[in-house]
Amino acid sequence: MKTTYTTLSRLLFLTVLILLFLPSCQKDSRITSKASIPKNLRSFPGGTSYFLGVPITLASPINLSLQNNITISGDSINGGSVPCITLHHCNTVHITKCKLMNSTLQGIVLDSCTNVLIDSCFISNVSAGVYAHRGSSVRVNYNQFFNMVGPFPSGNFVQFNNIIGSYNRISYNKCEDAPSTSGAGDGISLYQSSGLSTDQLYVVGNWIRGGGTNTGSSGMAGIVAGDVGGSWQNINGNILVNTGYVGIQQQGGSNISINNNSIYSANLPWSGAGLVSANYSGTPSTNNTIGNNKVNWYAGYYSIQRDTVWKPGSGSNSNARPINWDTNIPNASINASILPTTIITWK
Repeated sequence: MKTTYTTLSRLLFLTVLILLFLPSCQKDSRITSKASIPKNLRSFPGGTSYFLGVPITLASPINLSLQNNITISGDSINGGSVPCITLHHCNTVHITKCKLMNSTLQGIVLDSCTNVLIDSCFISNVSAGVYAHRGSSVRVNYNQFFNMVGPFPSGNFVQFNNIIGSYNRISYNKCEDAPSTSGAGDGISLYQSSGLSTDQLYVVGNWIRGGGTNTGSSGMAGIVAGDVGGSWQNINGNILVNTGYVGIQQQGGSNISINNNSIYSANLPWSGAGLVSANYSGTPSTNNTIGNNKVNWYAGYYSIQRDTVWKPGSGSNSNARPINWDTNIPNASINASILPTTIITWK
């Protein structure tokens, strides 16, 4: 009987220990399991938030160098005093379905990066949207940009600065600055950037509404090609409404094509000209083709209709008359309705 009692006592003691320890083991198991969940599948407090069908996570600003073959997806980033995403010397990067907002600097900065695709992102209330400096094969496609706040010379939706080579694209983005966003700069800027004769740098199918309120020589434009030089740029099929001082401007460069765009401005105090060919680069500008653009631009700054302006320039700033210049359509039958009332649908 003594042996039986001792055995039963030990069994009872072990059972109590197991029951006491089991909840602790289960709790630790849940923590480990939760930690292993990828960050873009974790829930916001109160439930999961989605953007374009993808669960999205509140994240800190991202700053990466020398990274290859990476994807940044499903992040919601408030930049504060730094860019939301900064990449230095990175290769083969996909930034997709992110919300990048509220920074005194840029939404995305690319420094000497190659083979980068930025698509399906919402970028708002930042100094500038995407700034790509040096590098090649940069594509900024199918994004939405809302309220670039500058100040000048920043404030672009997208700027390519010395982006050279093949497979460079800025296409099918929807871009809007509210009328009060006076710090906005040129909407899309191609600064000293060049494609190839066999693969031009394409700016195609973008919608741009609103722009900066600067006037005269510091006035902003919806799209600037050949800015202080560049070549093999193709600006085609874009729609621009009330984009600041100028609609589309070629400011220099050679082998630039600007065709089949629709450009409109109402009578605004800062509107200056719809379609402009000029040269401020310091080297002659030649072999540019600008034709079949529909323009209806009332230059409130001058109190006249001012649809197309070609400035021949002289000397090192000479600007040959663009090929097909006479095929442009001034005083075209277009108005603000060439863009839908609402173009920014992601918030």
